[in-house]
Amino acid sequence: MISSEYEQLPGVREDISDIIAALKKLQIQMPEDTEGTNLLIECKGPGVLTGASFERDQVEIINKDLVIFTMMDDANIEMEVQIDLGRGYVPSEINEKYIEEIGTIPLDANFSPIDRVRYAIEPTRVGYRSDYDKLTLEVYTDGTIAPQNALAEAAKIAKEYFQIFINFDETLINTSVEELELTVRSSNCLKNANIRTIGDLTKKTEEEIAKTRNFGKKSLQEIKEKLKEWNLGLGMTDYSVLKTAIAVSENKEEENEA
Repeated sequence: MISSEYEQLPGVREDISDIIAALKKLQIQMPEDTEGTNLLIECKGPGVLTGASFERDQVEIINKDLVIFTMMDDANIEMEVQIDLGRGYVPSEINEKYIEEIGTIPLDANFSPIDRVRYAIEPTRVGYRSDYDKLTLEVYTDGTIAPQNALAEAAKIAKEYFQIFINFDETLINTSVEELELTVRSSNCLKNANIRTIGDLTKKTEEEIAKTRNFGKKSLQEIKEKLKEWNLGLGMTDYSVLKTAIAVSENKEEENEA
């Protein structure tokens, strides 16, 4: 029984370290809804063990011709390989925690199917206009996923990350300015300027507000102070603070109910 990468498989030409390096090159594809699996590999020499020997009903090997090791006449090998689904890069120290049998050698796992990506931005013409940019992407994969599908998946992940900004800012920017509890004079000035929501107000700069009819310095100062209570301000272009602002507004509602 082999339990260390420094041992030698009887009847096999390659060292254990070479076999491990070859195993890490296997390009494996499994359905996303399946769990990990254990593969039992049995082989006798002489001959060559390739990636094709690892294929099963739920396990597809892309690089079937990959040589894992070369067996001599007296070789009689039985090997069990544990395969799991994952994302990104996982070092052997982490995989060691998921070993099911004592004596198993943990390997580094690179689950990313992307080999490399290149991009170029070039000026381009659309109709009579020549001030557009063209983005060219070159995506190289290991064959377990098509480049266009990898790009679509990356776009989907990016959309999910940015969705949080869309979800929390719409809630607050559509809130009525009446929630700021301004004085009657300031509130009427905003209504006359057709500023109905907090989103309308925070997009305005101090200069724009000051130009509003019958809007004095006291009203401007009041609005700035009220917005500050909500962690907001005039002339906002970065709405990443709105999540905090919503928490503040929710606390205000709880205080009012109390």
